[in-house]
Amino acid sequence: KRRHKGTGLGLALVKEIVEAHRGTVAVASQVGQGTTFTLTIPGYRPANQADAPE
Repeated sequence: KRRHKGTGLGLALVKEIVEAHRGTVAVASQVGQGTTFTLTIPGYRPANQADAPE
């Protein structure tokens, strides 16, 4: 049982922020094992470094 009750807004806010950065949110859950949230946000390169060799 949870000790603290939330508002339920956390994941909705995360989704909005990640998608605003052209990213994705994925969720994998297994009963008795737990839940994994994976956030993917594309890398950022300033325009002056976009063509620079790595």
